[in-house]
Amino acid sequence: MRTPDRELTPRISPELIALYKRRARRLWIEACRRMWRAVWWSLTGYAARH
Repeated sequence: MRTPDRELTPRISPELIALYKRRARRLWIEACRRMWRAVWWSLTGYAARH
């Protein structure tokens, strides 16, 4: 026996997908910032020591 309307309704709505895309974008931007900040600090720290 089938459960009524369970297979017909989408479990993931377009709004939920948009929310996760925005969150992923923010995390990606923050990761890139941290990476370049670490690269910059390692280069300027190296220059200051030598």
